[in-house]
Amino acid sequence: MSASAAAIEATRQELLQGLRVLDGEGMFEKAFGHISARVPDSDLIVMMGHVHDHERTLAQTEAEDLIVINSDGGVVEGRFDPPGEFPIHTEVLRARPDVMSVVHCHPHAPVALSITRTPVLPVTWRASIFFPEVPLFLDPRQIETSQHGHELAETLGDGRAVTLLGHGVVCVGASVGQAAVVTIDLNDAARFQLEAMAAGTAYPLPEALVGHRREAPATAEGFTSAWNFYRAKWAGELIT
Repeated sequence: MSASAAAIEATRQELLQGLRVLDGEGMFEKAFGHISARVPDSDLIVMMGHVHDHERTLAQTEAEDLIVINSDGGVVEGRFDPPGEFPIHTEVLRARPDVMSVVHCHPHAPVALSITRTPVLPVTWRASIFFPEVPLFLDPRQIETSQHGHELAETLGDGRAVTLLGHGVVCVGASVGQAAVVTIDLNDAARFQLEAMAAGTAYPLPEALVGHRREAPATAEGFTSAWNFYRAKWAGELIT
């Protein structure tokens, strides 16, 4: 399916907002990591190009640094190749029609927790969106083939996030804003869990009280209010 220039541009601008927020909140390690967004009603994906070697921070990313790829990773528009781990995005989006945006990054707390082979648990109210737990993908390597990406997507299942052993995280949402908030909430959840483990035991909240939060839609206030806050907080950053 094709997409209009207006739809691609709107997706590009939404993606830049997500990138601004995630970089500002420290979710990206150095210039590593990437975010993608499905162009509505098409098989096209807007994502960051491979800019890791260009002596810049991700806060300096501009619209022309984003590329448009098809569902197999072929570049349709843009001056960069896709990042090597583009199969994370193509395979998750292929497996999950409900997902419109995918984030892969390396936030400190979830990676540290993964080293203990412990999944992220719903230990706080905001973390209850991950009920019953965030699965752990036990392969720490770069995900650079469709088969590898498919295996990751299978581990993700119908959840919001997956942690890659000693590597990073993949988070998804029905919008760029939701995917960004999920990523930040995952890092916070892992941080609280690590602190609780250091003090004693980290107990998940009761399913009867928080289990319903797993199904919270992108329009839920917990996502929209957080997204509005982060957009306002980082509105003055360099991405234009």
